[in-house]
Amino acid sequence: MPLAAALIVGNLSTDAAVHRALAEGSLATVHEIYATLRACWVPPEQATQGRVQVTVRLSFKRDGEVLGRPLIVYENPDMSDAARRAVQAAVASTLQRCNPLPLSAALGDIIAGHPINVRLGEGWRHKGTAKGHSH
Repeated sequence: MPLAAALIVGNLSTDAAVHRALAEGSLATVHEIYATLRACWVPPEQATQGRVQVTVRLSFKRDGEVLGRPLIVYENPDMSDAARRAVQAAVASTLQRCNPLPLSAALGDIIAGHPINVRLGEGWRHKGTAKGHSH
């Protein structure tokens, strides 16, 4: 499923900059990468205790394709094994839906091979947002 369709089908919102970047066919900032991946995130249907929070470390190629194997570096510590597997599957689905990202040539050159950490889920505090509110 193309990225733009995934964002619409998932009934998820992104900020205006991401909508603009997607309309133009390229993401120009790391912030737009974060927002796009968060917009592609669909939490697992399997019930988990409390809010799902997961941080994924990943790298991209110049063309926006995920490079190597993403690594979950944080997940709710009190999840059951079944919930943990559901979250891992949700992360894999998110990356499959959004891969490759439409990176601008300039951002692709800058970010290629450099790992970034992306927080997915609910309750994270993001710069410029109210405490406990995620975009």
